Amino acid sequence: MERRVNDSYQDKSNRKVEDSCLERMERRVDDSYQDRLKHRVKDSCLERLERRVEDSYLKRLKRSKE
Repeated sequence: MERRVNDSYQDKSNRKVEDSCLERMERRVDDSYQDRLKHRVKDSCLERLERRVEDSYLKRLKRSKE
């Protein structure tokens, strides 16, 4: 009887540790994904901005040649 109680307690304790580890792992993966997503958005915004600046520069250059 005592062994069963002890085993049950150990099982619960082990599950808690596993759950805790899994939660931390999920958080890390989620954070990593969020970071990559932010970088993609940033990169995309920067690319659009660079294109606008370049287009604007080319337009001005074209006008000055005329």
